[in-house]
Amino acid sequence: MTIYLVEEMRNDRAIRSRAIDAPTPLLAALELTDRKISLRTWERDWVRVTDEVRGKVFAYSIGDKGAPKTEASRRKKPTPA
Repeated sequence: MTIYLVEEMRNDRAIRSRAIDAPTPLLAALELTDRKISLRTWERDWVRVTDEVRGKVFAYSIGDKGAPKTEASRRKKPTPA
């Protein structure tokens, strides 16, 4: 596995960072935050993942606080009758 430098960003400022050993940059980003990661939209809050060995930088947007990580966790639970 690769060790990535993972930084949670707010606009252009790092608000926390950690070195994470993960098989992919996306999994490293998911390990840092408990919020939903998006590849297709741009948000004020995002995660920068740097692979310093290969010289590559990856960026992932973060959803709202409390947003579930996965599609399955978004399914509504039945309400009691």
